[in-house]
Amino acid sequence: MDPLPNFSEAIIRQHASPESYRRGQDYYEQGAVRNIVRRGQQLQAEVEGSQYEPYQVQIILDEGGIFDADCT
Repeated sequence: MDPLPNFSEAIIRQHASPESYRRGQDYYEQGAVRNIVRRGQQLQAEVEGSQYEPYQVQIILDEGGIFDADCT
């Protein structure tokens, strides 16, 4: 599999509000980010957040880093 394009903590911080970044980091450190899958330039994961059902996160990467990100 090809290496990920320019993808770093700094790139993630540029695309998230400080609150979202902190919450995401907390979820990751608590082991709440699950089922991480990479398909080409797309990353998908489930996150066990504050709701009963996990939510889905999708990140699409390009040469410059994050092209698009979405969550349910």
